[in-house]
Amino acid sequence: MSSTSIERQATQESTPIQNLPETNLRQARTDLRIIFTLCMGTVLFWFLPQNLALIKVLFGDETQDHCFQRQQLWVWIVGVWSVLVLCCLVRPLMRRWRGGGGSHEPSGLVVVVPPSGSMVPARRVGVCSYVTRHWRGELSLGVSWWVNRCLVYLGFEGVGALLQHQHSLSSMPRARLLFAVALLVAQVLVPPWQWVGLWRSAQNHIRRTQKVFWATIVQILVVSGGITWALVTPFLLAIGANTASLQYTYGSDHIRLVNGGSELEIHGPMGYGLAETVQKTLDQVPEIKRLRLNSPGGLMDEGRKLHDLIRARHLDTYSERGCYSACTLAFVAGKERTIHAQAKLGFHRPCLVGWDTQRFDAEIELAKRYYIAAGVAEEFVARALNTPPNQMWFPSREELLAARVITHTPRHD
Repeated sequence: MSSTSIERQATQESTPIQNLPETNLRQARTDLRIIFTLCMGTVLFWFLPQNLALIKVLFGDETQDHCFQRQQLWVWIVGVWSVLVLCCLVRPLMRRWRGGGGSHEPSGLVVVVPPSGSMVPARRVGVCSYVTRHWRGELSLGVSWWVNRCLVYLGFEGVGALLQHQHSLSSMPRARLLFAVALLVAQVLVPPWQWVGLWRSAQNHIRRTQKVFWATIVQILVVSGGITWALVTPFLLAIGANTASLQYTYGSDHIRLVNGGSELEIHGPMGYGLAETVQKTLDQVPEIKRLRLNSPGGLMDEGRKLHDLIRARHLDTYSERGCYSACTLAFVAGKERTIHAQAKLGFHRPCLVGWDTQRFDAEIELAKRYYIAAGVAEEFVARALNTPPNQMWFPSREELLAARVITHTPRHD
């Protein structure tokens, strides 16, 4: 073998060894950047005011004001996080089960450039293809952030506001239920699609352009948003599981005419559409002079609507078996207010749905104004609204009479 061949062979054998330090250095820089991104994303999470409010509501004293117990919330947190861990382990386990071991996957992005002048087949672009391309990080970083993150987020906010203020859905509990369930499912499933696609798009952006600034900023936001999603998702599921039965179980069988058609009885939970149904019944049967309220409570909004309706029609109110929570808002609107000797009136402050504590305080203040406007003593109202949602205060007959909650002594008939 000639000396030239020996030198060439030695050069070829030494080339990979010479490139190893550079490859290791590049990998080390990538690992450090990812660690920096994870740390900064976590720090950003704690510096955002809405996240601090969320933590305070989830794990602070405000938890007692929720429509569910803290133990129920932790069950949802453990369940959701367990599913997340299983989803992260599914792919490696599937590779191991198939015998792949994960060693054949290329470590870098492979880009195939077609020869000059060759025809590139057109790619079908549809909704499924677009969703898949974002998930794989094939879309540009700008499209992934401004369209698939920001625009979709604004869409969620708009739909949520529509669901909250769309009174036309109040008379259609089933339609509102389906609408709310679809929104809840989307809020649970869409963010992971957004975050994973954004992270991969940022990685691909760095590989293509060798520019790391904006890609790192996006990945920091992805980390912060992912932590928020991991906490918000169990919270949303807990809210949905504990309020759906209350808000959407109302049916037409919850009202009936009694006492020869001179009274209208409301029994069962006060869900969406109750006040509108009662108003239609009053229009059809103008002989009704009194509402018989036997309800465990329900939606504060429906209680206020019934309150306004009772005062506008100058109706009397009566409870035969008991009237609790939001039901008492309707009860105190009666012109003459009486209860059966065995019946009780139960009071507590409203429960918190979500983590908007300012709106929660406004809800309590609104309930206070309704009670006082009906002639109830302020001291009584203060004690009623200071009772936690997970407790119930049952005033005595003397207390009810003294505070003008009832206008007559309880009756036995």
